[in-house]
Formats: sequence, C-alpha cells, structure tokens
Amino acid sequence: MCVVGTVCGFPAFNTPNSVDAAGNACPLVSRTGLECPRLCVQDYNDCPEAIRAPASCDGDKQLCDDGSCHASCAGVVNPCLCGMDAADGVGGAAAVYKACPAYAQTVSIEHYDPSIKDQQLEEACALAWSLEASGNNSSSSDVAEWSSDATERRVWGVCPTAQERRLSFRESYCIAFYAIVGAEVVLYLAWHVYKSLREKGMSLKTVLEADDGYEDSDGGKEKVEEGRRSETEEETSEPMVLRGFDGNVAGAALYWLALASTAGWIVLLSVIVADYYGAVRGGEAYGMLANSDTSMAVFIFVWHVGGIWMLTILALAPRLRSYFRIACPLVRARVVQVEERRAAVVLMEGAHSRLTLLASRVRAVLVRRFGLDIEVEACKVQTVRVPASNSEEEEPIAFIEHRCTRYVLDRRAGAFRRCSYSLGSTHRELLARRTGLDNNEAAHRAARLGENLIRVAVPAFPLALLREVRSYFYLYQTMCMYVWFYFNYYKMALVQLGVIVVAALIKVAIRLRSERKTKMLAERQSTCRVRRDGVWSDQLLDSAELVPGDVIAVDAGSEVMCDGCVLRGELVVDESALTGEAMPVRKLPLKDDDIAFDTDTSKMHTVYAGTRVVECAVGTEILVLRTRTDTDKGRLIQRILHPARYSFVFDEQLPVALLLLLTYGGLGFALTIWLMGHDVTSWFYGVFVVSEIMSPLLPAALVVGQSVAAQRLRSQRIYCVDLPRIMLAGKVRVFCFDKTGTLTKEGLEFYAAHHIDSAAFAPCETLDVEQLPGIVELGLASCHAVAEAGGELIGNPVDIEQFRASGWQRTNCDNVDSRIAPLVLDSLVPPHSRNNDNDTSSSSIGKNYASIHVIRRFEFEHARQSMSVAVLDAQTGHVHVFAKGSFERLRRMAHLDSVPADYDAVAARWAKQGCYVLALAHRDLGHIDDLDLEAVATRMPREELEAGCSLVSLVLFRNELRTDTTDAVAELKHGDTRTVMITGDNALTAVYIARQCGLVDAGARVLLGDMERSSEEGKGTMQLVWRDADTDAELECEAQAQTTTTIPDGCELAVTAAAFDYLAASGAIRNLLTDIRIFARMTPQGKAQCVRLHMERAVTAMCGDGGNDCGALRAAHVGLALSDSDASIVSPFSSGGRSVQACVVLLREGRAALATSLAGYKFLINYATTMSMLEIVQFYFSVIVPQAVWITVDSLIAVGLCIAVTQAQTARRLAPSRPTARLLGARTLASIWGQTVVNYSFLFGMMALLFRQSWFRCHEFDSRDIDTSLWWLLGDNYEAEIISIVCLFQFVNGAAVYNFGHRYRRTWITNYLLAVLYCGFMATISVLTLANPNRLGCLFRINCGDPDALVALGYARPAWNISPYNSPAGHNVLPHRFRWTLWALCVVNIVLCLAFERLVVLATTSDDVPLAMVNNQFFDEFTDKVRVKPIPWEGYSRAGLISSEELARLKEFQQLSQKEQQQRSTGEQDGSEGTDSQLVRFIPLLVGLAEKLSSIDALQYLLVMLDDLVVEDKNGRAASEAVKVLAADNMEALTKAMFRCTERKDDYLGLKACKIMAGVLVGVSLKTSGRAAAVRNFSFTRMFAYLERCMRSELTSVVDVALQVTQSLLRVQRARSVLYNESASCLAQMVDVLRRTVRGNGGNGASSSGARPAAAATGVVAVPQTQYEVVFCLWLLTFEKPIAATLNKRYDVIPVLVDIARSAVKEKVIRIIVETWKNMLGDDDKAAAANVPNMLVAKVPACLTTLATGRNLKDEDLRASIQQLSEDLAAHTGVMTTWDEYLNEVASGKLEWSPAHRSEQFWKLHVAKMDEHNHRVVRQLAAVLDSPSASETAQSVACHDLSQYVKFNPDGKKLLARIGAKTRIMGLMTASQSAEVRYEALMCVQQLMLNAWRV
Repeated sequence: MCVVGTVCGFPAFNTPNSVDAAGNACPLVSRTGLECPRLCVQDYNDCPEAIRAPASCDGDKQLCDDGSCHASCAGVVNPCLCGMDAADGVGGAAAVYKACPAYAQTVSIEHYDPSIKDQQLEEACALAWSLEASGNNSSSSDVAEWSSDATERRVWGVCPTAQERRLSFRESYCIAFYAIVGAEVVLYLAWHVYKSLREKGMSLKTVLEADDGYEDSDGGKEKVEEGRRSETEEETSEPMVLRGFDGNVAGAALYWLALASTAGWIVLLSVIVADYYGAVRGGEAYGMLANSDTSMAVFIFVWHVGGIWMLTILALAPRLRSYFRIACPLVRARVVQVEERRAAVVLMEGAHSRLTLLASRVRAVLVRRFGLDIEVEACKVQTVRVPASNSEEEEPIAFIEHRCTRYVLDRRAGAFRRCSYSLGSTHRELLARRTGLDNNEAAHRAARLGENLIRVAVPAFPLALLREVRSYFYLYQTMCMYVWFYFNYYKMALVQLGVIVVAALIKVAIRLRSERKTKMLAERQSTCRVRRDGVWSDQLLDSAELVPGDVIAVDAGSEVMCDGCVLRGELVVDESALTGEAMPVRKLPLKDDDIAFDTDTSKMHTVYAGTRVVECAVGTEILVLRTRTDTDKGRLIQRILHPARYSFVFDEQLPVALLLLLTYGGLGFALTIWLMGHDVTSWFYGVFVVSEIMSPLLPAALVVGQSVAAQRLRSQRIYCVDLPRIMLAGKVRVFCFDKTGTLTKEGLEFYAAHHIDSAAFAPCETLDVEQLPGIVELGLASCHAVAEAGGELIGNPVDIEQFRASGWQRTNCDNVDSRIAPLVLDSLVPPHSRNNDNDTSSSSIGKNYASIHVIRRFEFEHARQSMSVAVLDAQTGHVHVFAKGSFERLRRMAHLDSVPADYDAVAARWAKQGCYVLALAHRDLGHIDDLDLEAVATRMPREELEAGCSLVSLVLFRNELRTDTTDAVAELKHGDTRTVMITGDNALTAVYIARQCGLVDAGARVLLGDMERSSEEGKGTMQLVWRDADTDAELECEAQAQTTTTIPDGCELAVTAAAFDYLAASGAIRNLLTDIRIFARMTPQGKAQCVRLHMERAVTAMCGDGGNDCGALRAAHVGLALSDSDASIVSPFSSGGRSVQACVVLLREGRAALATSLAGYKFLINYATTMSMLEIVQFYFSVIVPQAVWITVDSLIAVGLCIAVTQAQTARRLAPSRPTARLLGARTLASIWGQTVVNYSFLFGMMALLFRQSWFRCHEFDSRDIDTSLWWLLGDNYEAEIISIVCLFQFVNGAAVYNFGHRYRRTWITNYLLAVLYCGFMATISVLTLANPNRLGCLFRINCGDPDALVALGYARPAWNISPYNSPAGHNVLPHRFRWTLWALCVVNIVLCLAFERLVVLATTSDDVPLAMVNNQFFDEFTDKVRVKPIPWEGYSRAGLISSEELARLKEFQQLSQKEQQQRSTGEQDGSEGTDSQLVRFIPLLVGLAEKLSSIDALQYLLVMLDDLVVEDKNGRAASEAVKVLAADNMEALTKAMFRCTERKDDYLGLKACKIMAGVLVGVSLKTSGRAAAVRNFSFTRMFAYLERCMRSELTSVVDVALQVTQSLLRVQRARSVLYNESASCLAQMVDVLRRTVRGNGGNGASSSGARPAAAATGVVAVPQTQYEVVFCLWLLTFEKPIAATLNKRYDVIPVLVDIARSAVKEKVIRIIVETWKNMLGDDDKAAAANVPNMLVAKVPACLTTLATGRNLKDEDLRASIQQLSEDLAAHTGVMTTWDEYLNEVASGKLEWSPAHRSEQFWKLHVAKMDEHNHRVVRQLAAVLDSPSASETAQSVACHDLSQYVKFNPDGKKLLARIGAKTRIMGLMTASQSAEVRYEALMCVQQLMLNAWRV
C-alpha cells in the first residue's frame, strides 16, 4: 500500500544533510541495525559459513529451497524465484538458485550514503560473511545481482520491482459504470424535453394574496376578519404562489432513479475506499483498481463528480419531486406546489465594511436569481364529499393542507382559497345565531375549514435523523470523511465521525422532544354538547368536529378548544396558558343590542381556545367563532411550527467569514500541491489542509453559547423556547417595562376614598369605608365585576381589593322578588345592619338597606377606560347607576356642575404620591315604579345609562414597588441599557413610580405631554401641551413646535396615550422617542405599537406580567413574561420567579452567550490557522507529525476545549457596553490574526533554532532513506517532533486566550472544566517535552527511539514495546539542555499570546491611550439625539455665518462620518480605522466653526463630532492621530472655542467641551510624559472652576459627568498639582460631595474645611458610583507625595473613607479606598508620620479587620491588598509609643475606650506630660466636654481621663477650676442624658472632693 511513494524528499529551499551548523560539508554518518538481503546460490556449499544451510535436518524434515528444514517442501516458496514458477526458468539459471538461511544479525555502515544505500548494504553484508572480492563485480564481491538469466554461483536475493498491474478501463465494471451514467444522462435530457413540450404555452402559476377569501354558495365572501393580522406581528403579507402538477409514471421512476443515483455515488466511494484496504477482492489491496495511482485518480474523479451530484440534489431537493411531474392547471392538479417567500426579520444590521457590503450585494443577486429565500412545499390535493345543498347527491370539495391551514379549490376561479366565516359584527347579529347549524351546513364548513385540530407530525427517529443530515454542512463533512478514510487516516476519521454523529443525535433528540411537546399542546382535544338542527346532541361531540357557527354547552372543568363568544350564562375561565394572567377571568354573555363586536375589544364576552373553564352557570352556551389556525392559540402554534427566520449579524457576516476561510484554504491547498510534488498524492494533503481550516465544529461554535445560557436560565427559573433570542438579548439597548405587576407588586392595596360633596372635596381622605357617605359606600360595594369561584373571589385585582375593602358580601338570589329575579346579575349584602332607618339624606343612602341587586353591568373597556353598573336598592326601590374609571375619563363624562374646581389638582396630588387614582360617579334613575326596569337592565344603551352622572369620590389605591426593582433598574442603566415605562396607569403615578425605582433620576425634571383644548371654555381644538409634572406649569413653546421642541437639559419626557397617538399620527414620535421615558394610559395595542417604534431604533426588550401586554411581549425582539405559564404562548421568555431581576439575568446571560459563541468561533479559527500552519510546515520538510498527535489534537484538544470554552461563567453584573456580534469586526480580526502571527513567528523561530544546533545538522530528515509507505511513521524525526511540541502548546493555549472574561464573563479560572483541561494538557505536553524516554513519550513518538538506540544513548532498555523507528538515527531524543530551551520558548509563546489578547486586543494598544472615560446614560442619550438633530447649515451659509467652501467641506465630512454613525447606532465598538484617518483632516474645520458660531444646536453637533474623533468608543479609546493633530496645530483655537462653550448656559455643551479637552490633554501627556507645551500652557484653573460649578448642580447627571471628567483629567501630573494648590475650592467641593453621600447613607461625616456651607449643599448624591468617582480622584492625587502627606490635614478625609468602607456594598469602592490609604502611607516617613496617627484614631485597622474577616470579598487581589495594608500599618504603628497614640486621639476629639485609659501604670508614667505646652492635653479634654458635636462616649472618656489627671496630679484641681472644666463636669453629672456620662462625671467630682479633703 504505497500511498506516498512519489513524495519529493527534499524541502524546496534547502538540501537535507548538506552542511553542518558551521557551514562545512556534512560527513557521511554511520547507520546501524540494517538487515541483509537473502543470498541465492546454486549449491548450498556456496553459502558462507555465517549463513550455511544445515547439512541435515532433524527427524523426518527435509531441507527446502528457502534454506530451512520443513516437514515437506510442498508449498514452500523459494525467495530466489522472485515470484516466478520453476518452469519459467527453463533455459535460464534462475531456476537452479536456492536461498541461504536468513542472516540472524544486522550490519553497520560507517559512511552511509542514501544515494548508494543498496550497494553499501551489499558490501557490508559480504564483508560480514567473509566473501572474497571479485574484480569484475560492481559490488566488490563475488555476488552478482539477480536476473532471470544469471549464471554466477551466488546472486543477491533482491528481486526487481514488479511491473504494476494497470487498469484498462475496459473492465466489465467500468463499462457498467459508463452505461449507467450515460443512460441516466439520456433519460434526464429526454424527460426535460418531454416536460417542456407538455407544459408549453400553459399558464401554470396562481398568486394567492394574503386576504383572498372564498366565495361561498350564499354569495358572501368568507375571509379573515380585518385586524386579525396585526395581532401576530411575525406573519408576512407576502403572496403565495401556487403551481399545480399532475403525476407521471415515467417522472416518478426518474425521481426514484435520481435518489438511487445519489445512494450509488455514496456506495461507489465506499467501494473505492474498501478496495484501498483490500476488502473487495480477498484482501488484495487495489484488487479492483489495479494500483495506487489509478485508485487515487479514480477516487478523486468520483469524489468530485459525486460531490457535485449530491450538492445539486440537495439544492434542488424542495423542487425536485415537482420537476418530475407535469405541470397543469390547479383544477386538474393532484399535487400543488406552494411557494412562499420566507419571512425574514432583520434584528440588527450591524456595521458593514466594504467587503461585507459587497458580499451582501452578491448574495442578494444570487437570492433573487435562484429564489433561495423561497420556501417550497408540495401539498397533495385531497377530496372530501359532502351533501350538495340543492340535491341529495354529494359534491366533492378539493383542498390542500399548507402549514396546518386548509385551502379549498374554487373551481370557478381556478384557484385555492382560504376560508374563514364571519358570523356577525354586532352583539345582536351573533345572538341571532344561537340556534346553531344544521348538519349539512356543518359538514360543508368542516370540509372547507378542516377538523378543529392542528395535527403535528412528529417523525420517527430514523427519519428525523435523515432529515438532519440532509444539509450542506453534513455533505461537506461526509466528503471530508471519505478522504480521511481513504488516506489511511481512519482513526481520526472515526473520532470526527463519532463527534458529528453524536452531535446530530443530540440535535435530533432535542428537536423531537420539542416537537412532542408542541404536539401535546396542539393536539389537545375535549368533548362537548353541540346544538345541531335546533336540538342538543345526546352524545358528546369531539371538539375536533366543531366549526364556526356551532353552539356548544360547556361545563366546569372542561377545556375550550375554539374561539367563541358567550351567548347565555356566565363563566369563569383560566387564561394563564394564553396570557400568563394568573387570576381567572369572568366572561359575560352578549347584549341584545347593536354594540359592535370584536374579539380584541370585547374580551369580556370572548372565550379563547386553550382556556379552562373554572366555573360556569347552568346552561352556559358559547357560539364558535373561529377554529384551528384562525384562533389565537392556533396562530401561536403555527408560529412555533413555522417560525420566522431571524437575520442576525452572524448571518450577515458568516458567508463572508466562510468565504475568507475558503480563500485561505484554497491558498493552503495550492501551496500544498506545490510543496508535495504536483501529483495526485498532494491533492489528498491539500484536502487535509482545507478540512482542517473549515473545522466540522465551526457552525456549532456560533450557537453553542446559547444552549449553555438556556440551561443556566432554566436553573434560575427563566424559561426560553426560542434559543436564538438568547444571543439577541445580548444586544438589547432598550428595555421597556409594564408598571403594575412588573415594576410594582402584583396587587393593589385599597388606600382611601376622597369623597366629593356639592362639587367640593372633603377636607381630607377617608381611610375607613364605613365612615364614607352612603352613596360612596354603595358604589364601592357594587361597581365592580367580581365573581366567585370555588369560594374565592375572581376578577380584576383592583375590583377584588375594592370589594374586600367595602366589607360587603355576595349572596344568592333566592329571596329576590320574582318580578325582577330574571334581571338580577348579583346580589350583595352589607357587613351588618343599619339602625338609622329614618335617615333619608343623601349621605345616608346605602346605610339603611338589607340588600342591593346588580341588574346591569358594562365591563371595563380599555377604549373607554371605564365601567358602569345599574343597581337596585331593595329597601328604597331606587335604581342607581355607578360609573368607575380613570379620573380623566370620568371628568369628561360627569356632569360639569359636579366637578370640583380643584379636581385635576387633587387627583394629580394623589397621583404624585404614587396612588392609583380612580373616580366614582353616580346617577339616581328614580324609583322602580317609575321605570321600565327591563329596559334599564337589557335595552338602554350605555351612553344613555351613564349620561348625567355626578362625581362622588376619588378611589385611591397604592401599588408598592417590588423589593428588587430599584436594584434591577440601576443595574440595567449601568449596563448601558435605556429603561422605559409603558403603562396603562395614570401618568403622574407612573412618574412617581419611575422616580422611586430610579427609572428617572430623583432630581430630574419631568415634562408631561397631554392633549388639551386650545380654549378655556373647552370648545377649541385639541393640541399637545407640555407641562411640568411637579408644578403643572406649561412649557412655553410655539404651537407649531410642540412636537419638535428642544428638550431642556436634565429633563425627561412623559406622554399620555392621547399625546402618543397624536405624535404617532403626525410622524413626530420618532424624533422624540429617545427623549420619552414614560408612556402612560397606554392600551394593549398602544403598548405593542410603542415597542415596535423602539424596535426601529435598537434591539428592544419588553417585560410584563403577560396580561394586557401580550401584544407588546410578542412584538418585542426579546419578550420576558413574569408569569408561570408556558413561554411559548406568552413570549420567548418567561420567569416563574416573577422578579424584575430576571431582566438583568437575561441580559447578562445573553451577553455571555454572545461573547462565548464568538470565543468558540475565534478558538476554532485559531485552531484552523494553527493546523494549516502545522501542515504546511510539515509538508515543506516532507514529514508528518505522529498519528497520536493528530488524534489528540483533532479529538481531545479540539473537541474537549471547544466544549470547555462554552462553560465560562457569566459576569456578576452588566458591563457598560454590549459584546460585539461581528465575525469580521476589527477587534475580532485583530484577535484571530494577531494570535496567528505570534504562533507563526514562534514556530518558524523554533525551526530556525533547530537548524542552528550542531547535533541536528547532518542528521536531518531525508525521505529518500525511509519507507514512505508508512506515512504515519514520518514523524520519527526531529523536525516533526519540534512541530508537534510547539503546535500542541499553541493548540491548548488558544482556549485560554479566548476564555478571558472581559466584561461579559467571569475570570477564566472560574471556568473549572477549562482550567482542569488546560492544566492537564499543559502538564502532559510539558512531560512529553522535558522527560526522558517513557511510555507516554513513546506513544506520541516524542523523545523516544528504538531500544538499541536508547541503550546507546545511555538510557535503560525500555520494558514496553516500541514500533521500529522509521529514521536512520533510530531515535529522536532531544538533548536535555535543548528540551528546556524549547519548553521555555513555548512558555514565552504562551505568555505573549495571553498578553496580546488581554493587554492589546481587550485593553489598550500602543496607539490608543485611556481618555475621558465618561459613562453617563443621560449624557450618552443626549449625544445620540444631537447626532440626528438637523442643523440648517445652508441657512448659516446664506446668512454669511459660514463660507461656501466651509459648507462644501462640512457636507463631505458628514458623508464620510455616516458610516461611523451607523456603527454607533448598532452599538458596535470596533469601527473602521481608514474612515477615522480620513475624518481627522476635518479637525481644523470643526474647531474653526466651533470658535465662531453661536447656535447652541450647531455647537453641540460640532463638539459631538470632535469627541467622536478624539474618543473612538465608550470604553475610552483614544484616536492618537486626532490627538496629535489637535495638540500640534489647533490647540490654541481649540482651547478658545472650548472655554467659550463653558461660558454658555448649557451644561451639556460645557461638559462636552471639558471632556474633549481632557481627552486631548491626557493623550498628549501620556505620549510626552507631560512635557508638551499644550499641557504646560493650558489653564487648568479655569477648567476646574467650571467643573466646580457643575459639581454644585442639583442634577445628578451633571455632577456625575463633572466628576468623571475630573477623574480623567487628573491623569495629567500638572492637573493634580493645580487642583491641590491653585483650585482648592474645587477639591473642597469634591470632598463635600463625598461627605454628602455618607450623610445620605446615614453616616456622620463632618463638613470639610474650605467647602461651601451646608445650606448651599443642594443635592445629595448617595450612590456608590459617585463615591467611587470622588475617591478615585483622591487616589490619583495621592500619587503626588506632598499631597499624600497633607491631604488629610487639610480635608480630614480618612474618617470619611472609613465610614464609606464600612458601609460600601461595591467591592470596587472598597478597593479604591484601600489603594488610597496605601498611597497615604507612602514610601517615605513624612506621609506616614502625618497619616498613621489619624488612621489609628479613625480606627482604620479595625475597619481593615472587619473587611478581611467579616465581609465575603470575592476579589482575591482586594483581599491581598487589605492584608498588605494591615501589615504596613502595623509596622508603622509598632514604632509609635502609647503616649503618641493618646495625643493623636485627644487631638482628634474622637475618644474611644482603650486599654490606655484604664491603665494606672499609663497615668503614673505620663501624667506629668499633660502639663506640657501650657496644659494642651487637659485643655483639649475640657474642650470635648464643651463640644455639642462630641459623642457621649467621647464625653465619658474625657471625664474619666480628667479624673485620672486629678488623681495623680493633686494640683490639677486648680487648673480644672480655672479653665471652667470643673463646672462643666458637675453640670454633666445631672444634665447629661447618658448614664455612662453621668457616672464618669460623678467619679471625676469624687476625685476632686477627695483631693480637697486630703489637702
């Protein structure tokens, strides 16, 4: 089996073993262990003594011609015949030769020359056998070469190479192949001609529009009701194309022939592979194809032709069967081919480079040309016979089933139509159908609509597996596997095949499990009684037989399997499976009037398929409206079975990535062909290269992260049914929230009622319902839709809470007057009887009755925002009408005389306090005797019933926030996610909740937009008015600018539904969308529309409870339902935990999944580039790494580490950016190709180092000297060994490189599987590299050799078996010193790769330096708005403000920057560098315009553009070229323009200018070490003065940005010096901000010296981020030694830092505080001497101990820093005396009990020192007693210390009296509130008295 016999033995650019390391010619080396050939003689006596044949044989054995004794010579082969028969030698000498016995030993050759190796071997053997030389013999012995006519006595038994058997290609099997292929070609051509002739001139295509209906026999058009499509957002309105086909026997035969041909190509390839292994003809290799070259050529031909055939069949598979049918009109068709354009939802376009744009255009052309976006399904035409309407005969109805929907043939139109029956549009029309259908009509409808059951066909496992492998990916892998199997690489082929098969089996199993779940959901059936032919059926009918128009009866516990309306009775249903609403819903019967009916707006009358009946009245009847896929449930199931295709950035760029890989593989293939000798063998090696580059795991790597994320989400009770949405969650930029039940708790609590009497509010609200006027209590008790099921109240949660608060009870209607009993809906009784029966005042109505009866109820409608009831007071006989709803709606509906003047103000006041405000109105219709009660209860229109109502009360409810809402919103905002509220509640309540949860900053101004009439009389036109939500002051703006008004800084917008509709209608909503934070009073349809508008701008998520926000949940890119129901119904995600924190978890997991998938992609690309590098290098040297290395790399490393990379843990919090989704982004490409370059460099360097070794040169691998048929042993050399070791390290290290967390995942060490595998692989490879010969090394053929060679090297003879080494040296053991050198260089390679990824790709490159790292959501959002705001540049030009040249250049700049703006809009961070370089040349233009223009809008735009050039992204990367241009030539102009901006009254403009200046200054400073003139000459004091003003702002966002700019600016050394020495007031303000955060958190920080008075401290910022920013600035300042020594003395910051560290919840805050303290200790004695005493007084050591032991700190570096600081502080403390510590404590005034205070020895030793410096210590203790801010503990200690002073210094009594301390102590003895202070004061007075007595 010579596979590689023609491989060239020399590398292309060097000759092996030509020169040594010094350049001298290589000497010929010795070769040992060579076996001698057999010697053939005519007489055994001619055999040499060493191999003489035995004279006689033992026993009955005889000497045979092979030189050995055998029992019989029959069948013994004479090797000297060389395969010839003895008869062939007649007339020749060959027949008489016999073989001497084989030589048992080996020989050596001293000067071995591979070019004459055969001659040298013969001479060495002749010498060993002592054969005499013969002068006429070329071999220098008397032994001749073998030939058929030899006559010498002795000849060498080296047979000539036999001529290979050749294939004539005329063999029978070849002729059969020609015949089969030729016949197929002829048949297919004939069929095509026949088919074309049959179909010529026929119009065979029918287009079916989305709304096409069917004309029934009654002439009415049956079609889908309008409005249905809007509810299913993902449905497409693209028309379907229907083509009819008729069957054909010949065509069917050819179709099956095509499939058989496909199988035939696979079988033929298998036969060729089997022939290679000798499995075709009795173990003879190439028994069928004659020889190796022919076999390889035939394999390559069949491989290509078969691959093209299978690729064609796969591409044409959807249309193939129809191609072998004859097209015909639809009326005659037996099969209909439905062609429908695949619905594609482009979720995010991504940023395109020229390459991706070109690829997109090419793909679009191919898609249009070949219809690649068309889905094709062949539907069999079926026929059902039903009774004809006009005769007793049956008429056939032909139909097809497509996507679970039936399409019926309209023979008159010659087309198939979808049927859907509209039964009526009003209540009365629907009630008219209560008699049901007759059987004939039901049969007709069943035939046209199909059974009311969506059947889901779940294929058997083998069939599902066949469908799975029928794809391009598996075809590619199959063809690669054939090459590997053929090329004797079957071991690795089996491993890869196992991986592919297992992956396929898992995918099929998961898919089948999902399909079975869907089948269970879709094929649910029930039974019910049906009214047919006017009578109820005696037997229960299967729900599958229901049709629209049927009337069914339902019972409690049954499940409704259709959409219908309630005709009679009431029922309570559980809709949680559809909407996620946990509370059962009450359904009421239709009204006998002309009220319009629609299933969307009449939900209280509509029952939906999939709901369960909890309770129902006897005789409840339902009219079936829709069945099958016309129902809501049916459409949802249809969406699950046929989901829309999502186009993600992966999809956009994957074809380009694969094209680049294919190009790279093509280059590798061509290079391999060149290196390996341009023959057929090189083709196989080239395919190896391509198959390694296009890894079989690559497609899975792009999506495997989402599977892992799904499992993690499931463990946290977040369920997902649409896995691609997980990665989409990683790109969410906008998160919309419902309020009630989502941000707030599910239930509302009744708070109070604020009643109205005579158009005036009561003085205060009433909390107790019994204290309310009777009419209000009656309204609260009756105006609701509460029902009872199973002893529990059901209905709207607000209604339930209201009814419970009233204290009333529901009762039965047994005692109701028979005249009114049929009209009564509910009967209610009060909690207890009333005694004031004679009181008839209006305030007592409702206090003097026994019961009331509800006779009419209009349910709550979102469109009306109200409900109403009519109740009969049985005691008084009066009928009352109560209306309840939003206070805005009832104000418009109520009688004007009943509306208080301050109605809106009072309602707004309650809303601002977070109350859910409803209004209650009343109308007395009069006595029952004066009314037509039946008309009131059944016929009176709602408008008439509610007309003239008077307002009687506001009803107030409170809705508390969920406990985790605030933290979740803060986390989302920190994660650069815009949070929006979309609620149906009142706008002011929504504002209140938004502020409470942090959705809106506490100090932000909120402008509320609503529609108001233009005149005070209320008769003007409606217009949009913006008012301050707090003051109700109207924002002044022109009428025409109401929809485009400039938003003041620091403001958030809120709009009502009316304002939203107005803005949407005018088209202005898109301009204001990113400004609006709150959308209030939104209907379900409005919520969905609002979400869709956000989806136009960014990837949008929606979170709701699954109630009235189902439409929005389904519409959003990412919908999360806080519901226990199945997510497949409500939204792609659901959370059983009902926690808003699930939103954060979902985004974290989504970002981690996206980053993980990209990491897996990069790992496999790196694997491919490394593998291709390995193969190209090994082919250059004509070596192949050992087979064990191949198997390890392709199976254990590639598969194992690829799986391990996906196990990276999710980051604990959201990063302030989203991961890139771009396969071709700059950062992605830099990561991949950077690693490739490093790895290439090291491999080439290692090979160069090897060729510099003296022990290697002249021992190089030479393929001429080995058996090339054993290709798997071509690794027995130094070259292959070095390649193996280096690449093994690189393969394994690739996984660690791409497992860095980098914001979205935790540190790589937490990926335990990867850590274990990485360490295990690295340890194993290190052992292979460094260890002496061992079992493991010999298995990998590394540092091993033949046993004799190892013994010769000084090693013990191995006890294990070693296959003979296929190299002249017999081993490849590296010298010990070189092993360590090689290992060390591999470690350097590893470290460099890790450092490049971590410090270059993921951090700062040499050209990018950190700049102004400003990350503020308001700041960023305002920047986005500035970018899109139109600027009238042409108007400026016409006005002469800018020149025409400047205008032209500005337009050019805008065109060039458009691409960068698109990238920012998609959230991508790695843009194109070329565009940036072009934009830099416009910097002078932008600076010049900023210097001379005055328009705020223009300046904002110019600064944003400048900022984009200076800072590339939100992570703070500097564009060094822009910095260089600004600092070199434009610094003066830039400084002037920027300071000019700070003088404008626009915070955004000034802060943006400061941010730009900070960026330039930092960039210049870091590149010039601060010596540039731009830094020296800059006015830092002016900038700090402006930043100080910003820090005094009441707007949190302004303070935040100012601190961040300061933080960035302090990276410049001169800025630190100026701030401390020249701008001290700014620093004092920063410290004051820090103190306010401590006070805001309950701390006791004191005011800093130099800070503004407390009265001026307007805003209190109490967030960890602010603390972090200020302390970060302090940390930067303490890098200056003089500042570190005096900072605390000037600002007393150490106690503040202690308070923050003790209460901080963020580890980053603690970390920066610890680092600041470390700097304050410093490395010189001056800073330590100044700060250590203050640290001791402030209890820093105790704080550090608490942090180290009492806090579960996750950061190991932080724990180490705390330990180090504790040790350093202890070291400094050790040199201080106890008296020094005491002096510092007394000086601080913060006295604490310590051992020194209680020690008499301390006072005896140091009491005299208290009189030093004019009794300074005593006076300080006395001052503590007088200080109002001193703590009680400090006063207690001071009293104690003064008593000790008097005790040990009798003269001290006089001093205390003189300084007034004695009087103060005596006062504390009685006046102090602290018992401890009184006790210590008493003890001190005792000492004073005792000393007086002693005196």
